[in-house]
Amino acid sequence: MHNIRIERLWVEVGRSIVLKWKPFFEGLEVLHGLRVDLAAHLWLVHHLFLDRLNDDIVEWGEHWNAHIMRLKEQKNMSPRDMFLRGLRRREEYGRQRQGEAVEAAERAGIDWEAVEDDDLVRQLQEQGQNLPFDNHAPGTLNNVPCEPPGCPLTREQVDQLDTLVSTEFDMGTHDMGVYTMVWIRALAWCRDLF
Repeated sequence: MHNIRIERLWVEVGRSIVLKWKPFFEGLEVLHGLRVDLAAHLWLVHHLFLDRLNDDIVEWGEHWNAHIMRLKEQKNMSPRDMFLRGLRRREEYGRQRQGEAVEAAERAGIDWEAVEDDDLVRQLQEQGQNLPFDNHAPGTLNNVPCEPPGCPLTREQVDQLDTLVSTEFDMGTHDMGVYTMVWIRALAWCRDLF
């Protein structure tokens, strides 16, 4: 059941975000000179549109979290309401179980001072002994580095570009045609610099 819900969520993200932005970027590439192999072009795309794309995603998320879902054999609720309800239930359950957990730990004879003694823990680890409460966390977590492209412009040039865009275009719009015109104008301006 949970897989069905997440799949449905991805369908909605695709409909609302991907179907808007993917053709836009493809159009810039095919019709308006975007070269994805040039770091300067990627920087310009990020500079002009990344905040707008992120705003669309946040707006979509707020809408999704507030919409009412029809649930079989349950009260119709929004995802936000379901989340808050789950937190309240877990808190109540946690309070009930907290006392039981303390009693169980006392019955198990756990030496809490030894568990918290860093020197003893280090010594046991060096000896290769398994520690009963070691979380066995990896030394590093998975990481996918995504370095943003470097800015090919000076700070003054970026300010001039921002002024140009803000005076000629309404960047508060959601009109992809306006965004296309922004790209064309900004790319021409940057080409004139070099």
